[in-house]
Parts: sequence; C-alpha cells; structure tokens
Amino acid sequence: MQPRSFDEQLMTEWSLWVLDHGLPPLPDRIEFGQSIPVAYWAGPLVGAVLHVQATAADPDFDEPERFDTEIECFRRVDVQWDVANATGGTDWPPGATLARVEAAPGYVGFSGEMTASGDGHACTAVDGVVGINARWIEVTDRGEVVRRPIEAPLGIVVVGVADHRPVTIRVLDRVNHELGSHIVE
Repeated sequence: MQPRSFDEQLMTEWSLWVLDHGLPPLPDRIEFGQSIPVAYWAGPLVGAVLHVQATAADPDFDEPERFDTEIECFRRVDVQWDVANATGGTDWPPGATLARVEAAPGYVGFSGEMTASGDGHACTAVDGVVGINARWIEVTDRGEVVRRPIEAPLGIVVVGVADHRPVTIRVLDRVNHELGSHIVE
C-alpha cells in the first residue's frame, strides 16, 4: 500500500513501495519534515532509494531552509526487500527545489558512494547526475550485466551494488551509446 504522505517518518515505507512500483508523481513543493523519493535502483540482489528532504532552518546561524539527500540501501531476500542498517546522504545544491538539475544532454557524473551493511552483507549506493539523453543504466557484476531504464525526473540517479568488487556502472543513451561510466572498487 502506498504511504499516506511524504512525512519523513515514512521514508522507509516509501523506499519499499518505490522498489516495487517505481517513483510516485513528485509534488510541486517540498515542505519541512518531508522526504521525497526521487531516484531508485531495484536490481536482482540490491536496491537503493534516494530521497530529498527539507531541513529546518537554524535561526542561531541565520541559515535558510535547505535540502539534503538521504539514501537507503536494501538487500533482496527471497521475494521481499530487507533494509540495511545504515543510511547516508549529502547536501542538495543550495537553494534547490524539486526542479531538474541543469546538465548538458549527454552529461554523466557520479558524485558519491555510501556503504551500508546488515547481517554480514554490504550494499554500496552510488549517486550521480545525468542529462536528458541518458536512458539506461547497466551494472556489470562478476560478468553478469543488469540493465534498467533510467527514471530520473530530477536528473538524479542512484545505483545499488552488492559487496562483490569491482563493479562497473555504465550509462547509455537511447541507441546504447555509452555516455559515461563509473567503477566501484
């Protein structure tokens, strides 16, 4: 069942829903206390969901309301997703909204890696920005290739990979031309 609101207390429920159903329509605005899923990866073994959250202003430092990202990693166990016991994220660009990140049409840039572990298994989430020409993400892990269409309304992507190394992530356009790649070692 789809969560009733984007309240940040429902972040994990939204992540689980997104892994099985895809991204929901994005609201026009993000409000304080909300966590909006904006990118995800649902692979055969590992899943990851990236949320944008509004963080309260800090009046002691004259800090305006800002946005942060939070990524949750998951491991597929039988037919369900098991949440890893850690999350991570970064600052969203200052003054950003839920508008698409400006990038050249063929741009691909991966910016961070976050590793979460649970029950002896690790998941690494890699996030980045892609231009409007990006259509597919391929992950090559131990010779096996998994390809998924990119669903990136804000130009943000996230990929979850298991604890095998190295893993190659490739971003392709609509005619399968490689726009960029990243190796997780």
